[in-house]
Amino acid sequence: MRYTKFCSPIAFVFVFILLSSMALASSTDSEFPQIIFQKQSGFPTADLSSNVTNGNPPFSEQFTNISQNLTRRNRNFADGNTPIDQNLKHFYSTKGNYTVNLTVNDEKDTESQNLETSVKKVPNKDKVLPVANFASNVNSGSAPRSVLSKDLLQNATLRSWDFNNEETADPSNQRPVYVYTTPGNDIFNLTERNGTGTNSKLSAIPVFNPTDPVFPVANFHANVTSGNAPLSVQFTDLSQNITGRNWDFGDGNYSIEQSPKHTYSATGNYTVNLTVNDGNGTNSKILEIIVHEVPNNDKILPVANIASNVTSGYAPLSVLFTDLSQNAIVWNWNFGDGTTSTEQNPMHTYLAEGTYTVNLEVSNANGTASKTVTITVQNHISIWSSSGGSIISGSSYGSVENGHSGNSEEGDSPEPKNNVLTKEISQVFITNGKPAKFDFIKNTTSVIYVSFDSKKTTGKTTNSIEMLKEKSTLVSGLPSGKIYKYINIWVGDKGFAIPNNIEHPVVCFKVEKSWIQDKNINQSSIVLNRYSDNKWNQLPTSLSGKDDRYIYFIAKTPGFSPFAITGMMKAEESVTGKQKSEQKGSTSTSGKGSNNMSVIGMICLIACLLAIFLYKIDQKE
Repeated sequence: MRYTKFCSPIAFVFVFILLSSMALASSTDSEFPQIIFQKQSGFPTADLSSNVTNGNPPFSEQFTNISQNLTRRNRNFADGNTPIDQNLKHFYSTKGNYTVNLTVNDEKDTESQNLETSVKKVPNKDKVLPVANFASNVNSGSAPRSVLSKDLLQNATLRSWDFNNEETADPSNQRPVYVYTTPGNDIFNLTERNGTGTNSKLSAIPVFNPTDPVFPVANFHANVTSGNAPLSVQFTDLSQNITGRNWDFGDGNYSIEQSPKHTYSATGNYTVNLTVNDGNGTNSKILEIIVHEVPNNDKILPVANIASNVTSGYAPLSVLFTDLSQNAIVWNWNFGDGTTSTEQNPMHTYLAEGTYTVNLEVSNANGTASKTVTITVQNHISIWSSSGGSIISGSSYGSVENGHSGNSEEGDSPEPKNNVLTKEISQVFITNGKPAKFDFIKNTTSVIYVSFDSKKTTGKTTNSIEMLKEKSTLVSGLPSGKIYKYINIWVGDKGFAIPNNIEHPVVCFKVEKSWIQDKNINQSSIVLNRYSDNKWNQLPTSLSGKDDRYIYFIAKTPGFSPFAITGMMKAEESVTGKQKSEQKGSTSTSGKGSNNMSVIGMICLIACLLAIFLYKIDQKE
């Protein structure tokens, strides 16, 4: 509704006089002339719009004020709210018809505008109730305990937290953090609301006294609790505050693994008991596992199958057997050389040549099955080489037909164990184009590290160092000089350490100062010797460094095989030098005598010729 207001009472007086004068001057006219009053520019104009005018609760309406020439505004909602914002969103929570009034004014004038908004009632079947839910980062702990809670909001427009359940609202943000300072079961409450209703959820956080003992809590889960025999059950330990555990599977078998897998081969009801403990006590939990008998027409029989990493080679030959059987719970291996095993995936070493028939028999509660493979072992240990080369004959790398496999944790070796004093293994990941360095950090041998530049990617590779009691059984003869240590170095798989795969191989080793002093060794004479091509070869060796106990050397090697560290005694070097000097002097004397004999002969010849000449002159006279 609009109304016009003149600026002052003087305007009314002026209009009244004007009308009276016109009536008197025109007494002959039948009607008064028409007078139109126009609103002066600059007066306030109320203009309000909204995005919607009806809907179901909870209902939000966005209002936009486009009024002009005003200095103040005021909105009055029929639900009691009176905001003064320029543009605002208003929330209706209950049904009804609401009149929104916008009043604007400046210093002298005022104008108003009304809008009607209808909020309908939601049918019961369409009402959406809020669902109170939340999560916290901890479930228990010692005081003071800081708890971060997250509101998992569903269908809610308002929330309130009560962290001590004392019916007093705490901060209402969605992810509050509250610190519990006193021990006890602290209960907190989340209440969610919308226009349809409310919903609440309670939760308790046990807060312990830091000085109170923490007792273990036994808990576990089984992936199955019943089934036909053989039944394999995976147990998962969910216990808390424990330092030890013990599983009793109810069939006479036990385990201390954290989450073991157990197979029941016979029918029956089995009570599984998990007992856990810490320094303050023990706790247990039980679960029943039911194993049914399989009907005859549904019985599952085992199927035997085998794989081996090698099927032939030279003694001693280590073979890793892998079980590929199905539906098996018992394994019986017969390696054909009088030895047996019940492991699922055993490794066996054949010491003598021959052809061996390996038999695997597997079984379950329903029957048995078997599978055989043949392993051929040759007696050719004398030309064994980890570098892929021949130790006895050929070049320094030679044939690769009888290389060594060094990819196991123990590192395969043809050296008899009774000749090995100590052994150390190092493993690195080898990548093409990058240097590989095997460090032996346990210091159980004289080798510090072995390194080379790789020309091939082989992945995880093993380097095995053997410190020997005597010279290697793979070599013949002794190197020259005083022996410090005999060493075997084996690197990688069969035929790996060859020029096509590696370059610039070196060995860093150490020698005790006490040995050098006790044996009167010339330090500069210490070298690393490698056995290849049926002989010992001295390698280029240089001083690397020293400490209080050891002197360190680096030797360049063309490959890896049996080695020996040697040095020359100072006395031996002196004697050798003297012998060489005497031989030189003897040679010089012999040469001088020979020269003297030549001069005497020449003199005699000249004297003879002179005598003959004088004799002929005398005859002529």
